[in-house]
Amino acid sequence: MAAFTHSDGRSSDTAKKLLCGFNGYVQTDGYAGYNFLDRTRHLRCLAHFRRCFVDYLENSSYKT
Repeated sequence: MAAFTHSDGRSSDTAKKLLCGFNGYVQTDGYAGYNFLDRTRHLRCLAHFRRCFVDYLENSSYKT
């Protein structure tokens, strides 16, 4: 199931209210406001995760 909720701010308070008592997996972007989630149930967005590696390679001395 996908759920979309709008909030005027980026505070983690909104996510905490929505997810209080939820016992499943949550997939989000890399925003630090979701760091309160249990690491075993917090699925990161693969596009954001991939970006970390791309940025690292672009800033490293490794060249193909």
